[in-house]
Amino acid sequence: MNVPESNPRVAFLRWNDDRAALSGMPWNMSAGLESAGCDTANVLLNCTPKSLRRPRFSAMPARNSVKQIARRLRRFSGRVLPDRTYRSSIRETETFAEIASSKINAGEFDLVVAVNMSGLVSRIETPLPIVYATDATASLANVAYESFAGRRKGQRDADESLETDAARRADLVLVASEYCRRSMCDDHDADPSKVHVVPLGANLIPESDEIVGEVSTPTPDGELELVVSAADPERKRVALCAAVAQAIEARGWRVRLHYIGPRHAICDLGIVEWAGRLDHGLEADRRKHRAILRRAHLSILPSTSEMYGIAPIESAAFGRPAIVSAVGGLTTVVQDGITGRCLPVETPVSGWVDAIESMVAPPGRYRAYAAAALRRYQEELNWEAWGRRVKMLVQELVRR
Repeated sequence: MNVPESNPRVAFLRWNDDRAALSGMPWNMSAGLESAGCDTANVLLNCTPKSLRRPRFSAMPARNSVKQIARRLRRFSGRVLPDRTYRSSIRETETFAEIASSKINAGEFDLVVAVNMSGLVSRIETPLPIVYATDATASLANVAYESFAGRRKGQRDADESLETDAARRADLVLVASEYCRRSMCDDHDADPSKVHVVPLGANLIPESDEIVGEVSTPTPDGELELVVSAADPERKRVALCAAVAQAIEARGWRVRLHYIGPRHAICDLGIVEWAGRLDHGLEADRRKHRAILRRAHLSILPSTSEMYGIAPIESAAFGRPAIVSAVGGLTTVVQDGITGRCLPVETPVSGWVDAIESMVAPPGRYRAYAAAALRRYQEELNWEAWGRRVKMLVQELVRR
């Protein structure tokens, strides 16, 4: 295949033009490839798989009785009705693959890129090389996320089968973490030689004219400000974050915990400043989130499971180190002892407090963590770096 090295023509598959879809990954990856010089065309399928559709009752408050009844009905129907979800999932995938195939084959491209689209990768009909990018595998998601684990067995089995087919079919598999790489090879039979770890970037970064790196050093007579961003407050253990903040305060520090996410019991604590849910599609919410990251000294994320972990990257973009649990992709995002700390998930509150105190005192140690976090963001954990690395891999692929 004779392809100019500087600008391979990329058919970038996307379900739709929603910038926030799939946590912004497709939009940011496409932009990253464009910034690296690839000739990227977003091929919009204008359809949404059932697994990505917003539940009918999701906009209702968590305590709403109607939502609770709906959940009970779904659980009941799952126990008494025949499970036909495997066949329906495969049929849906094949339908979408036909749409994708026709759009790809109607254009002039050198390769196809698909993000978190294992089904399409496994079923599309094209002679072009296929690049499959993802931050998770079906096997990991079915265990780590309640929303996946709670689905019917047929649907879970279909997702794992399609993941395995995609791992075998793709010419290049790009994963966000070493955690995901191991699962792709061990659980889904991917050829290790074609699986590459390429870390993701942040969804929120400083404004273009903003000076980053000027970090106030926390001191016992000042205020130590922590931030946790948690769309899933139980899995990300915001209650533990609040307990840690209270224990630090008991040691003589003045502490403030900024919490970004849905309402939780910790919002009633005096030590917690609740920002609510923030939508990065709204300029006012982006400004609010940036202001919080500028004020914070440390990002904390003691998740019980995590595919990757964008929040610590966003804090690093502002020169703030992170302390996280050593689970999933977080150990790729945070370099223990360099850009932050990674603690065993079973670490008690006192252990988190000890680790935080050791990060912020003496002041020179905190500044070293902050500088290293910012440097890694600037060099590796950003979408432009993702695009440059993937462009190199793609050039090798199309030259074969």
